[in-house]
Amino acid sequence: IRPKDDNVDTRMVICSSGHSTTSKRPRLYTRFIDEVPEVEDFRVSPNPENPQFLDFEWQTSAKDLWYGLLHIDNKQINSQYENAIAHIPLDEESVGTNTIFLYYPDQGGRYIDREADSSRVAATVTDTDGTASTVTAEIDGLAGYNKAFDAADSELDFSTGSTLTDPGNEMTLVAHCVPNLVTSTATRNLFFRDSFLTVTLQSASAGTFVQAVIQNSNDDTYTLKSPYVYTDGETPLSVIVTFDKDITANNAKLFVNGALSDYLDVDLDYGLKVNNSDIIIGNDDNNDNDAFNGRIEEIVLYNKCLEVINPQSKKFTYTKPLKNGETNKSTTAGSGSPETYCARLFLKDYHNIRGYTAS
Repeated sequence: IRPKDDNVDTRMVICSSGHSTTSKRPRLYTRFIDEVPEVEDFRVSPNPENPQFLDFEWQTSAKDLWYGLLHIDNKQINSQYENAIAHIPLDEESVGTNTIFLYYPDQGGRYIDREADSSRVAATVTDTDGTASTVTAEIDGLAGYNKAFDAADSELDFSTGSTLTDPGNEMTLVAHCVPNLVTSTATRNLFFRDSFLTVTLQSASAGTFVQAVIQNSNDDTYTLKSPYVYTDGETPLSVIVTFDKDITANNAKLFVNGALSDYLDVDLDYGLKVNNSDIIIGNDDNNDNDAFNGRIEEIVLYNKCLEVINPQSKKFTYTKPLKNGETNKSTTAGSGSPETYCARLFLKDYHNIRGYTAS
């Protein structure tokens, strides 16, 4: 802290955290300078026991890794937002009309146009009871600003409508949050899209767990639950939900902090429910005081089922069949030559969760 004028005596009064006026209580921040995790010597080879499986191996010097996302596709993978259909960074510095956006990354190139109206939709920031929004922009996010929710009626509502192309047979949702401690029986909404996917934190005196409910086109629902998670208003939580109708078992999965927490088999005759419902962050579509209690940052919805890996293991065996076959025969003009696939691995730590991280 430096005085405004070195030649003039300056008197500074710093109030304590217990001051009766909330606005006068000091708030101190620490800025973390954390290098982007890098993947070194990324290799792939046939599994020696079953050559149809692929063994991925890599090296990294990063020590504080959180989770990893492995993308595999038959086209170039430009960034971690490849095949994303909705990106909600929540990194804006303010909360108000036309200040918080959901982006449609499928714009070609490297997803660089975030200003065009056709590439985004603004959030409705009024609360579920119609009053002024109680969502706030906080500077102490994992990678910049985030959004804080009041555990009552705060929400961010994105009217995506038909502009968002719904996932069909595959889906991945990635969300980051810092939940506050809740000891009473309560439901706290993290992500809500009616008749598609709901992700909540369920709390009681015994603890808090993550719950995800997926709905398919036959209106069947599948509920995934994690073990109890640690909540103290300071510890980040990564929540990832995946769905893949085209594998024979374990089609729906829930990952917490990169670890598999729950999985279920689904009816292979039905894909995901398709609708034009709004995407609501931090609440659901009714006024029953079940908003998220804490902060939310960087949510991404993909129309592909990505592989969630333990980055410190430095090895992962890919067992899913490559969907487009072994030869290039997807069209009548296909040459029949071997299909070419690309793979990229993105490693995440607490302070590198968005952007074009190295892989």
